Amino acid sequence: MAGASRSSSDGWTGVVPLINSKGPCWTRRVRIGKASEERDTKPSRVPALEASMQAYADTKVGTVVNPALGTSFDTVEGAYEFYNLYSWETGFGVRYDKSRLNIHRIKCMQEFVCACAGKPLQSNSRSTRCGSGALMRVLRSDDKGWYICEHKTEHNHALLVNCMEKLH
Repeated sequence: MAGASRSSSDGWTGVVPLINSKGPCWTRRVRIGKASEERDTKPSRVPALEASMQAYADTKVGTVVNPALGTSFDTVEGAYEFYNLYSWETGFGVRYDKSRLNIHRIKCMQEFVCACAGKPLQSNSRSTRCGSGALMRVLRSDDKGWYICEHKTEHNHALLVNCMEKLH
């Protein structure tokens, strides 16, 4: 058994057993991938919010912020902010939900859902969760960006009438 001795400055002298890296007690430390979280910015790339606003100005139909399939983002946070603006305009709240890591331990999928999605964590609680099906799923692209691969708009609850209405 391999060991390391402690000095007498610790107050005692002895041999402390080290864990054998070949033994059954050894577990490998999981490290998150070292890939960058965002793709390189290019001045020629039009941000998703700007493209959505331009599309609304051309058509004047629907909402200003419209999460269309294939819309790309530089970061996950940018995708969340985009969906949050859409939810604010439509009349519901959003939160982060499921995410997935690839074999290199790099995040490759993120879901943003309605604040009312899912079931209450406790049965006797005043939770707002009622099983709403609205979500936006983004996947990692080959250029380290993110794009919308799924967008569901089904809500099973009342939406706010305007952006300033409060729930209390």
